[in-house]
Amino acid sequence: MYNLQNGLCIIQICLFFIIFIGGNAFSNDHKLHVNIQDAEYPYFTFTKEHLPKGFIFELFNNLNVDKTELVFTRDTSQVGSDQLVYGYITENEVPDDYYFIELPHRIVYYVFTRKGANIISLNDLLNKKIIVLKNDLPYSLLYENKASHILKVKSYKEALQMLSSGINDCAIVPFQIGIDVVKREELKNIDYVITPFLSFDFGIAVRKDQKDLINKFELSLRKSIKNNEYKLIEDQWFVNVIGANHKFTKRDKFYVIFIIVLIIIVILIIGF
Repeated sequence: MYNLQNGLCIIQICLFFIIFIGGNAFSNDHKLHVNIQDAEYPYFTFTKEHLPKGFIFELFNNLNVDKTELVFTRDTSQVGSDQLVYGYITENEVPDDYYFIELPHRIVYYVFTRKGANIISLNDLLNKKIIVLKNDLPYSLLYENKASHILKVKSYKEALQMLSSGINDCAIVPFQIGIDVVKREELKNIDYVITPFLSFDFGIAVRKDQKDLINKFELSLRKSIKNNEYKLIEDQWFVNVIGANHKFTKRDKFYVIFIIVLIIIVILIIGF
């Protein structure tokens, strides 16, 4: 009996360690790091509280049907390749051991120009001073074509503010983001040139040996597109965002003051 009790005790201890260690291993295996190194708002950003938000964040939440823990990061130096997913990448940039899942969303870049820069087509960029984001999608294309001068900045907002103030000739910016920034910041002295050539399909990339994860994302993406969830996420960050971010402009202030003055005058007239 004594030996039996000892045996049962040993078995319980072993089961405890198996469950504990196995549970930790399962948890670690199911934590995915999503690389968003080249992303910018509204594709991705962190709030002041360091919480992720943006199109890519909402998309992954939608595709992550089994609620795997997702860690969005710009620094992947400490992340094992078996735990890394690329969340913002073009097909020609995908590493050899990764599988590319294309998203039905195209990033259309326009050339936002300083007025008077005399830029009509892409050929004119070869002798112009260009502002781009470091590692942004058009950067390698422009570099390979030996654009005369490329100034790298940290955000699209900074690029357009510099351009508006007369620094450099043009900036290569996603159209929806550029229009939003110009309106919100009330930037002057800026035109844009439609350039369908600078358009990029992009998606996410998963290691080829992660078959279950690939199947999960592909199946979830098809369902999301079919039930219109994908379109709603797209609209949230690329269509409705301009209206949601409306800024109280000088013209708005003028109308408010005009109406207040008018009301005062009417009250004074009635009073007398």
